Amino acid sequence: VVAVEAQCNQTFFLVTMNEEIQASSVQLADFSLTGPTGPLPINSVAMNNATNQNDAQFILNLPVTNIGEGDYILEINNNNGGVTDACGNAGVQVFNFYYDPVDLNVNAGNDVTICNNGSVTLSATGDFSTIQWTGGPATANYTVTTPGTYTIQAFANGCNVSDEVIVSLAATTWDLGMDVAFCEDAPVPIVSTEQVLWEDGTNSTSSNPTTTGYWSAQYFYGNGCVAFDSIYIDVHTIPFYYLGNDTTLCVGEIISLQTPIDVMWNGGFIGTSYNVQSAATVSATFNDGFCFFQDEITVDYLSPPLIDWEGKLETICEGDSIVFDARNYPADSYLWFDLETDSAATIKDSGQYWITLTNTCGTYTANWWVLTEDCNNYAYIPNSFTPDNDGINDAWKGEFNRILEFNLKVFNRDGEVVFKTTDPKQYWNGSHLNGEYYVPNGIYPFQCNIKFLNLEIRSIQGTVAVLR
Repeated sequence: VVAVEAQCNQTFFLVTMNEEIQASSVQLADFSLTGPTGPLPINSVAMNNATNQNDAQFILNLPVTNIGEGDYILEINNNNGGVTDACGNAGVQVFNFYYDPVDLNVNAGNDVTICNNGSVTLSATGDFSTIQWTGGPATANYTVTTPGTYTIQAFANGCNVSDEVIVSLAATTWDLGMDVAFCEDAPVPIVSTEQVLWEDGTNSTSSNPTTTGYWSAQYFYGNGCVAFDSIYIDVHTIPFYYLGNDTTLCVGEIISLQTPIDVMWNGGFIGTSYNVQSAATVSATFNDGFCFFQDEITVDYLSPPLIDWEGKLETICEGDSIVFDARNYPADSYLWFDLETDSAATIKDSGQYWITLTNTCGTYTANWWVLTEDCNNYAYIPNSFTPDNDGINDAWKGEFNRILEFNLKVFNRDGEVVFKTTDPKQYWNGSHLNGEYYVPNGIYPFQCNIKFLNLEIRSIQGTVAVLR
């Protein structure tokens, strides 16, 4: 053995002999290795050529990732015949050597993300003499602006190792969504799927703007990335308006109701004005799909005063009275014939009377009459008359009062009817049934049946003398 070597973090020792040996004589059982920490197992042995031909070099494969620095002892024995040369001579030997490995490693760092239009500085670390980024600088730091896979190579003592890092583009689907509209009395919060910085300086997943305009937020993500979005906030204003107090107008008057914007009047007509000319409750409704407002007014109509006493004739009994009550004829004030202002008046005398009614829409005066009469039931029938055309007591007629039904008959001595009537005002001039001749002088019996207005019934019998 003339040399035992290992390079660049290899996991095997390369053994060099002073002459070519037979490949078939290189057997695992003939080798043992002791290192700084004790016996070191050997996994396998093989010639240092691809076809396993005789050679002056062979390889000891070790079960380690790195062979440590220190003193080593390689022992070749003949447990299996030993290592032989071309002549069959066996080499049995103990070879001491010191191994100082080449310490070479490099780390490109963890995979990273960059933002749109952003950059990141890659920093390589490790043990090396020189380094080189593929397509980049020969320094540890490399600032990149595009995503991709970046490779770093490290060199020392003729050896090299490499590592790579993946730079990805930080992407996000975050946004604030659609524009928002609401009524000022029912604000709608703007909700973000992520924690964001709102333009008012708050940091949360929701915000409550109250004015019309664009509302923005910033979302921080990835390696210092910032996404910006804004939405339009349309705050609808409630159009407060007032139709006025309930009111009363005179018949024929018109009131024009006004609003500052188009509204729906009584659920139909749309506009800014509405004319009222009859009694009604009128509503004005605003509804733009976001805000709702409604006001209403009741308009009543008042006619000029009127009373149906004009030309009326009322008859009362003597000594009685009658009450005229105007309360059923609405007015603001009443003025009577006697200058009283009550709503009713009591009358007991015959005469002409008047009342004047007044309200905000005008005045009206009515005139009427009251007649008093004798209300007693009576019937008077005279017992004689002189139908001689002297102008004195020429006809026979009774005096009656409050008659409802009347029947009068006059008979001669033979029981024959010579005069009859159902009219208490009709007189008898002495003629025979109002015929062409007159009854002779004499005494004539009569029968009179009466029903008075109060339904009293009287039957009067008597005689009447015809005298000429």
